[in-house]
Amino acid sequence: MLKGVNKETLKKMQENLATFRRMLGYSPEEFGAFIDLTRQSITNIETGKTGFTSLHFRAITQVIGEICFGEYIEKISRGEIDEKASGGKYLIVLIAVSLLTDPDNDTDYEKLKKCFEQLSQLMYDNDLDDPVAVLKGLIYCSYDLKADEKVPYDKEIDAINEAMEKYVKEMAKKTHEIMEAIAEGEG
Repeated sequence: MLKGVNKETLKKMQENLATFRRMLGYSPEEFGAFIDLTRQSITNIETGKTGFTSLHFRAITQVIGEICFGEYIEKISRGEIDEKASGGKYLIVLIAVSLLTDPDNDTDYEKLKKCFEQLSQLMYDNDLDDPVAVLKGLIYCSYDLKADEKVPYDKEIDAINEAMEKYVKEMAKKTHEIMEAIAEGEG
């Protein structure tokens, strides 16, 4: 049974929606089309002019999941991405959603939010080869660390990245097997 989404999570999702959308490379109009909302509706949600409900949350998280997993698996199955390659932007978006919508993460929320906002602009304007490394660099700079100090969230980012890569690669393998079985059945 689905549980309700708490107010803090809704607030954090709304505050970071533009960041997530830019990280995926979509304009407000393109992103809104996934859930039958206009560019203006998405912009109003992102700026806080329109309330953000659990229905918005569920629709948007479903779209993010479908984009992250669906596009990645499709690209692998079409041979556009090597199965051994990292999911890059797709995985970093899932890391961002995980860290920025956590209702219990208040300590470093503003610093992380700023890092992901900067990363989202870089991702929207450029095709980054390794957004995870860029994120770690942004976090490193935001904490004003010395050369020998560890980047906060380094282990968490790596663990989430590793788990997501493993899951997506398993799904890609299963999708590939299903597509081969379908092709054999048609032949």
